Amino acid sequence: MDMVGLEYFLSAARLLNFTKAAEECCITQTAMSLHIAKIEKELGFMLFDRNRRSVSLTPGGAAFFEEADRILRYYRQGVRRSASAAAGFEGVLRLGYPNYIERAFLPELIGKFRGKYGGVEILLSRNDQNFLIQDLKRGMIDISVVFPYDVEEDDDICVEKIRTYDICAVVKKSHPLSGRERIRLSELQDEAVVISAETKSPRLYQRVRRDWLESGFNPGTVLEADSPDSMLFLVEAGFGNALMPSYIGQMLNDRLELLKLADSSLSIDMAVAYSRERHNSSVSLFLAELREFLERDGADPYSGQS
Repeated sequence: MDMVGLEYFLSAARLLNFTKAAEECCITQTAMSLHIAKIEKELGFMLFDRNRRSVSLTPGGAAFFEEADRILRYYRQGVRRSASAAAGFEGVLRLGYPNYIERAFLPELIGKFRGKYGGVEILLSRNDQNFLIQDLKRGMIDISVVFPYDVEEDDDICVEKIRTYDICAVVKKSHPLSGRERIRLSELQDEAVVISAETKSPRLYQRVRRDWLESGFNPGTVLEADSPDSMLFLVEAGFGNALMPSYIGQMLNDRLELLKLADSSLSIDMAVAYSRERHNSSVSLFLAELREFLERDGADPYSGQS
């Protein structure tokens, strides 16, 4: 019994019509019947009940259909993995990413990578920025999505910017500004503003404060939070409004709203970082897939710009 014969059987079992199955498999009906008869002979039982009006699976045929489908899927998977191994596309890729960025683009990217390089096992590590950088330097992860500001001057780390996200305001839906597509940053001037804590990414924090100074924004109170979850919690609890990257909009509950800033060019960069010294061939494969992904999908998909 060969894989081609299993393909023919599955087609006939799905369609329950030998003529249509033969057309789908680009063979003659006679050849289809001969392949099915050969499989039945090897198995020692009939797969189909045939009469002039209809074709149906026997109990044995129905059971074999499930097993044959599973066998063929495993076979195809094995072929893909073997081909990847033969081409040198196998191994383990340890990928890190910060909290909340994962739903912005990573699922689609990782899915495409796994589809192309089935021989590469991906181990994911979700953590805070500072821990990701430490793990990268220790060799505990191979490549990580990061905010680049804390590693861009590190001689041991390569950094590639992958996308820029607009900074937007997150407010409660009961806020007076709620419901507007865009607001001016100055409209938040006298209110408390929630931002990511300086300890999480010192240079990012400094960049945010510098951008505020350059734009003339001077909030009444600044609250620092240690995670995106904490930032959103503080907004929902009424402590203030948050300034966060636009991708956070897809993760808000129905009590919060993301508002674009009409008079502000505040933005945040996202990058990938990897070691200059430690070589993992899977990193090169992932970077190639990432670059192709970015060429196709371009800039911040949550900015509302084309």
